[in-house]
Amino acid sequence: MKKFCKLAILLVFAFSSSMAFAAAQTILILNSQPGDWVGGGLQQTFTAADGPFKVTNVGTGGLQVSFHTPDYSHFWYVMLGPPNSRKLATGQYEAAQTFAIHAPTHPGLDVFGDGRGCNIDIGRFFLSDIAFNADGSVSRLALDFEQHCTGAIIGPALYGSVRFNKLVPRLAIGGGSAMKGNVGTSDGQVIVSLSMPGSNTATVQYTTVDGSALAGKDYLATSGTITFPLV
Repeated sequence: MKKFCKLAILLVFAFSSSMAFAAAQTILILNSQPGDWVGGGLQQTFTAADGPFKVTNVGTGGLQVSFHTPDYSHFWYVMLGPPNSRKLATGQYEAAQTFAIHAPTHPGLDVFGDGRGCNIDIGRFFLSDIAFNADGSVSRLALDFEQHCTGAIIGPALYGSVRFNKLVPRLAIGGGSAMKGNVGTSDGQVIVSLSMPGSNTATVQYTTVDGSALAGKDYLATSGTITFPLV
């Protein structure tokens, strides 16, 4: 009998590109998978030219990024907080729970807007840059996130990026799963996304590396190149 299992291999990526990226700016990118309630399965990009952005301190050590168009036809909020009431710092934050009710030992995350939000969510986020002014307000921010409304990491995801006075391209890797059985083979899928559009195509080289599984015994070793075309 076959069953679903987490991939037991590592994927190693080498990012290479001749892309020319714009100067520091403010932008919100939403990449919603089919079935994701909050993002509606859409890919959306908003910049400061579309409406005002604001970053405010909320709760104990948390932040809220807000955006809306002048007519409020679109409005979005991204709320995040560290575990144990620590100050947010650069790094990876795993096992994030709903911001308003996250346990003290877990980070908090909640992305909602355009009239849609999660009752309960789970996810992760990565802060590659954050800086504060003397009064405690945020001067710049580079955030990438993954949110699942189902409360399970295998459900449809809303991927996104926030850049506030910052513009850094980043490669995002989603979770993967595959069917495992005693005979035959099954394909596994891993979602790879680029957080920023560029002026040229971007390519990523990947290869599998043994983790808890062994090449030739548990999986077939593979390598290749992923190309992100201009949109």
